[in-house]
Amino acid sequence: MIDLFLLALIAGFITVAYLFPIKANEEDLTTSPVGFLVIGHLHLLKEPIHRSLRDLSRNLRSDVFFPRLGSRRAVVVTSASAAEEFLSQENDVIFANRPLASLTEYMGYNCTIVSAALYGEHWRRLRQSEPEHYTDDIIKGLVQVMLLAGTDTTAVTLEWAMANLLNHPEVLMKLKTELNNVSVEGRLLEESDTGKCPYLTNVISETLRLYPAAPLLVPHASSADCEVAGFDIPRGTWLFVNAWAIQRDPKVWDDPEAFKPERFESETHRGKYLPSGIGRRACPGMGLAQLVLSLALGSLIQCFDWERDNDVAVDMSEGRGITMPKAVPLVAKCKKSLPILDKVVL
Repeated sequence: MIDLFLLALIAGFITVAYLFPIKANEEDLTTSPVGFLVIGHLHLLKEPIHRSLRDLSRNLRSDVFFPRLGSRRAVVVTSASAAEEFLSQENDVIFANRPLASLTEYMGYNCTIVSAALYGEHWRRLRQSEPEHYTDDIIKGLVQVMLLAGTDTTAVTLEWAMANLLNHPEVLMKLKTELNNVSVEGRLLEESDTGKCPYLTNVISETLRLYPAAPLLVPHASSADCEVAGFDIPRGTWLFVNAWAIQRDPKVWDDPEAFKPERFESETHRGKYLPSGIGRRACPGMGLAQLVLSLALGSLIQCFDWERDNDVAVDMSEGRGITMPKAVPLVAKCKKSLPILDKVVL
């Protein structure tokens, strides 16, 4: 009897949601799609989410629009100029918070981890490593962030980088030549060598431009009512910056879909290149990530000769997941580059 009642109640909610769609506020009529009660605009979101949001932005002909995620009000930004306006100067402080959610409350030690902490004194202490303020939960939270935010993102980026190099053998050859010139004595790549490998840095940057490990960055939340880009933004609004869309925007990038590491040799990319975010809540580990990626990718290219499996182009389609993994895992053939591996002590 109870099961039937619950089933009828759920069916009633769904019926009401679809019979009585909600419309945007008058000020947002052209920048918010038609939604429904209870679910808002969740029915419009398809995998991969970053592409779905980019398409919604194009359909609405606006680089700022206002979806509702269930009961949550959100704003999605898909242009470099709008992203900078939301996350610069005084607006950077207003949007320095993270959304409060049950996941970060229970899994993030009551929102005390650095990636989920509210903007304020506690967050500043985490950024400056002040050990006298660290409790057991804070220490466990720091370890959790390093494991969750620093492993999958690095592995995914490394796989995308190798896939791009295999599909562009001329880039792979140019990179291998640079690495061999740096280690002229046949030694392995070291941390001190990475600063002498500008093309390696460019390859990683171009990979992160096309395939950012956090295509929507980490969401922000407004701590006060504000006006940005001509829109009134209520307190508690969730902000999503579609970095994937911004970094492929033909309005600010030349030939945006092409893999061209050379574009980072001379162009300025401030405001339009943001794989680690911008503003005061940008990723605190981006320096370490760059170093780890440089050493890992550089060592793979230096120690092995690579080629595609059966000489078939690598599938570059995107899979499901918040870190944008490859839909088809990378498979490649390699053989060791002598005499490099003979010097490795296992």
